Amino acid sequence: MWVASRAFIFITVAVVVVSAGISQGSFLEVFESRWNYFETLWYTSIAEQGYAPQGEYRFNTAYFPATAGFMEAGLLLGISPVWTGLIVSFVAGGVAAVALGRLTQWAGGMPIWGVVAWVLAPMGIFLAAPWSEALFCAFAFPAWVYARESRWLAAGALTAAATTVRINGLFLAISLAVMFLLAKKRSWREGWPLLLPFGAMAAHATYLGARTGRWLEWLSAQGDGWDRQLTDPVTSLANTIRLTWEFNADGTINSRFPMEVLTAALLIVFLVILARKRWWPEFTFVGLTVLALTTSSFYYSIPRNVILLFPIWMLWGLWLTKYRGLRWVYVIAGIPILGIMAVLFAEGQWLS
Repeated sequence: MWVASRAFIFITVAVVVVSAGISQGSFLEVFESRWNYFETLWYTSIAEQGYAPQGEYRFNTAYFPATAGFMEAGLLLGISPVWTGLIVSFVAGGVAAVALGRLTQWAGGMPIWGVVAWVLAPMGIFLAAPWSEALFCAFAFPAWVYARESRWLAAGALTAAATTVRINGLFLAISLAVMFLLAKKRSWREGWPLLLPFGAMAAHATYLGARTGRWLEWLSAQGDGWDRQLTDPVTSLANTIRLTWEFNADGTINSRFPMEVLTAALLIVFLVILARKRWWPEFTFVGLTVLALTTSSFYYSIPRNVILLFPIWMLWGLWLTKYRGLRWVYVIAGIPILGIMAVLFAEGQWLS
């Protein structure tokens, strides 16, 4: 299912390339350029110039090192950062899909439906892109599988790896601590690997602090580069609603921000469902993510973060297993929407 969904996305982007005409370079070069947007450029700057270079990408310290590290390794082999990112996302997403199948089965659903729900999500385009989403999932989803099996060393090590990819790894680490504390049988001596993610975060912060002189560099770069500051939830929501009319220079409505608000509302609904099921570790992971995203200066990329939240896809997989009609609706609607998102991404549009 993972391979089939990636083939659909890559073929869609290839059609965009051919339809637009190949006037500069080969087909593969133009195809590569269709993925070289936004976050890819920031990770490339880290791979090629290191952290905090002069010029346009001086705030690249807002990004974590693992994705750029793979790109730098690719450069040593003569592979461009874009192609390295595409390959890493393809392999990593396959690993995550297998783990998500296991988690869906644990929730009571058929493994394949959890994967179908995930890969056909509108934001599933980012799992194919040379960004950090697929790599994070490749560490986070199996970490949860191992934790459910009380294999804390593997869970802690994978979560530490996830923490080198995205800040969400820290939310995952706290959630695993909740799982450990709620376990009926536990040995405190077996729980020490759950400290590894915090060590990884501290090591990265120390490195950036030594390099830039600011010990909260990641947070500072978020504010300097994207005007994202810690804000109370009411102000954050009000700012997001206001930007709906003020973001576009001509005063027209920007659809990005209503979708951000809608997704935040849906995630709160899911939190209620997780609480009713007493899935407290999963509730913690989703809840911390929602809290972080809704206490920023304004809502930013909440829909894209949903693809990282495996408890959501475990639930969707359970529901698609139970309700045949919902399967058809989801698949019939999901395929063309995912195709549209692939076209928009290939045309360089910011997706929310």
